[in-house]
Amino acid sequence: MTLDKAEKPRSNFKYIALGGTVFAVMALWSGGWFLLKDRLQDEIGNRLAAMSDRGIQASCRDLSIAGFPFRFEVSCAPFLMDTATGLSLSLPGLRTVALVYNPWHVILEAKGPGHFSSLPLELEGNGSWKTGRASARYSFSALKAADFSFENPSWSVDGDGFVSEVSAEQLEFHLREVSGEAGDVEAFLSLDQATSPLAPFLPAPVDLKVHASIPGGASLMAGQPLSLTASEWKVPVKLHQFHISSGSLEVKATGDVTMDTDGFLTGALQVELTDIDGMAALAASLVPEGSSTASTIKGAATAFGHAQKQENGKQVVLLPLTLNKSRVSIGLIPLGTLPPLRP
Repeated sequence: MTLDKAEKPRSNFKYIALGGTVFAVMALWSGGWFLLKDRLQDEIGNRLAAMSDRGIQASCRDLSIAGFPFRFEVSCAPFLMDTATGLSLSLPGLRTVALVYNPWHVILEAKGPGHFSSLPLELEGNGSWKTGRASARYSFSALKAADFSFENPSWSVDGDGFVSEVSAEQLEFHLREVSGEAGDVEAFLSLDQATSPLAPFLPAPVDLKVHASIPGGASLMAGQPLSLTASEWKVPVKLHQFHISSGSLEVKATGDVTMDTDGFLTGALQVELTDIDGMAALAASLVPEGSSTASTIKGAATAFGHAQKQENGKQVVLLPLTLNKSRVSIGLIPLGTLPPLRP
């Protein structure tokens, strides 16, 4: 009985000590969270001020920070941004989430509809979506990966002389630094079941998949402008996959191109066409009546292409395309000029 009486105070002390430790940890964690919250709010203000010094006016109205005890959730309603170059973006709501123990991975959610405009390109557009999410992974000095996903997106663009309206089931874009490579960056784009009232001539909704890489492009993810990162302002792009399809029509391409300061492309592509007759009919519907463009494309494909039959029985034509300052040709036959991709 004497031993039990001696052990009981010791047991009670252990529980008291454990409870005190837990309470102290909770108090320190709570105090630390609110301290970091204040610092985060100050840092947001500093970042917005730094952006203003660079000619970017961004505002996060009705700023709120929540998520205690394990997350930081920063919300804006709305989010507005304007640049000195004439670009603007507005969203009715933007929310970013980061875990306290992993602040280098940030999740973003955007409310629609959004509005954007570009005075230099004379573009103005609106976009909406069912869900819009993005993810960004950082290191101490640069962005390492970015992912964007939109469910049921639709957008309209009103430009100088043209109007475009597109909707789709899914839009995804992924950008990441290639592990094991010296500063290379690769990008993936996919668009599923895209339709447009401006393209009634297409036989079916469009699916698009693109996989490309930029050798040495990691410096771009660190925030450096193209003019400081590209040799003689030429950006090399390796196209691993380009696949666009609509019904029986399919176009696949691989190759290497470079983009210059004016946004023109130069290089060579290996193109694979399925249903060349359907392609010619589609081209004929896009050009003025009486134009020889469709027959020229079909004739060039027949003369310079290499016909093959796939395992699924489809007939395909392999074509070597040459681009010179965005002027496209098959052999010596010019096909047209692509619009410049101005950065």
